[in-house]
Amino acid sequence: MDSRHRELEPGLFEPVEVDRDEGERISGPRVGFWKDSWIRLKKNRGALISLAVVLFLFAMAFVIDPLLSPHSPYAQDLARRYLGPTADYWFGTDKFGRDMWTRVWAGTRVSLYIGLLAALLDIFVGVVYGAISGFLGGRIDDVMQRGIEILNGIPYLIVAILAMIVFDPGIITISIAIGLTGWTYMAR
Repeated sequence: MDSRHRELEPGLFEPVEVDRDEGERISGPRVGFWKDSWIRLKKNRGALISLAVVLFLFAMAFVIDPLLSPHSPYAQDLARRYLGPTADYWFGTDKFGRDMWTRVWAGTRVSLYIGLLAALLDIFVGVVYGAISGFLGGRIDDVMQRGIEILNGIPYLIVAILAMIVFDPGIITISIAIGLTGWTYMAR
């Protein structure tokens, strides 16, 4: 009898005894959320490099530069205008004699602060809005989703300019303007 053309018999389809402990033994030890996240992160080389760059920027902006640089980002010395890179001024000076190295890292601090605050606001508003929309569902969900579509039609720059007109200009206002517009992608 050819093994490729074997007759099917009911005895071939009997249930197999399953040992519940066997499945646990094969699966290995339990891994928590954070450990699993770390294992996945370590496997992704691009994510590790990006994490290292972001940590380097935070360290330089908030810890290392304030300790290393003796100059203020706002102090002017017109006698030192347009200096090239030197041991005292690593990036040189601008037309007002301000240290460019210190100003770059002061700007980095502001950018990181705005980005972090806006991202946290995006996450908070987007998750709350999406949770309400998903929990209530039905017609309310449809209305809330149409509201998001309308908000997505408004350019971010218009919202930022309107926020600057309504509120006092500043870092908090910029963060709120970005947070008011960016969360709509979280709620989809």
